[in-house]
Amino acid sequence: MKNEDKRVKRTKKALRSALLELLLEKDFHEISITELVKKTEMSRSTFYDNYDDLAALRLDMENNAIDKLVLISKITPTVKSKTFYRALLKFLAENPQLSHLFFSGNVSKQAINRVGELFSASYIKALRKQYEINATDDELKHHALFCFSGINAIVEKWHLGEIVCSIEELILLLGNMESDWSMAIERRLSLSQE
Repeated sequence: MKNEDKRVKRTKKALRSALLELLLEKDFHEISITELVKKTEMSRSTFYDNYDDLAALRLDMENNAIDKLVLISKITPTVKSKTFYRALLKFLAENPQLSHLFFSGNVSKQAINRVGELFSASYIKALRKQYEINATDDELKHHALFCFSGINAIVEKWHLGEIVCSIEELILLLGNMESDWSMAIERRLSLSQE
């Protein structure tokens, strides 16, 4: 039974890898199962033994990547921001195809939303812990969305080579920006409570 599990895992990994390669070349809706199985040298029946359709494979591929990001998000930003950013940038460097896919916009809206929610929740937890902020969840969600969008844009520009600096310089830049944003929300919330 365990050999079968390993074989299924290898098959799914090969299918996810092939889909990732194809997504780097074309949009999701342009990919066919025939093209995918040809790339993996598998049969259509093998594909259907593992997935109902391409959307299910795409979801599995995205969930697999997000599961790895969950581990990174547990390194709470703000409290340990250098460790957090180092782990995130290491993940991006070790997974260039996946990183390119996420930044190219050729992933589902659900995946992008899940990643945003994942990091927002982690960021809100850090804000509450470090600054003892008593704001409502909605206030902090808006702030976290603003911060996440800015950080994501900078990391994307760095990934695409539009911002040229070392990983350590980028970690410092992101940490400083995050600190500025955190202090800004702390000031705004303290003013609103007066």
